[in-house]
Amino acid sequence: MRETILIKSTRREELIDITEAARAILERSSIQNGIMHVYAQGATAALMVQENWDESVQLDVVNLLRKLIPPGVWLHDAQDGNGDAHLKAGLVGPSETIPIIDGQLGLSQWQNIFFVNSMVLVLSVEWSVRLFAILMMKAEALLWLRSARVSPVFSESSSPLAERYLS
Repeated sequence: MRETILIKSTRREELIDITEAARAILERSSIQNGIMHVYAQGATAALMVQENWDESVQLDVVNLLRKLIPPGVWLHDAQDGNGDAHLKAGLVGPSETIPIIDGQLGLSQWQNIFFVNSMVLVLSVEWSVRLFAILMMKAEALLWLRSARVSPVFSESSSPLAERYLS
């Protein structure tokens, strides 16, 4: 399954918690075990799993990125003034993969999924984050099904992607 969530950002350089949106999508999917792959669509957007309890950690992330990659000194700044935003997004990365265990996200008590906005502009921006939840089967079962040439039986919550890889 695939769903898209829209994130509204009004500040430059911030972390936005998207964990509850990801949980809601997982609940609607009825997938019990597998992976959820979260991808931020945008050249200056990124995702990270980070501590959720103490907001100072999130501020530390923003401050670290500011110190590592300051604005206004990059070749791309001559194009549109956001060279640092592209580099920050590239350093953090556009995706995270979280295990799905017994119908729950496999995050620890202190972890959440954060959208990292590196945009230079202080305008209201809508970001698209795509979440892919994929039904996973144990590797042993896949190998057995292939060697025995048995046709697998899929429930309604099964993924066509999984079915394709088994054929």
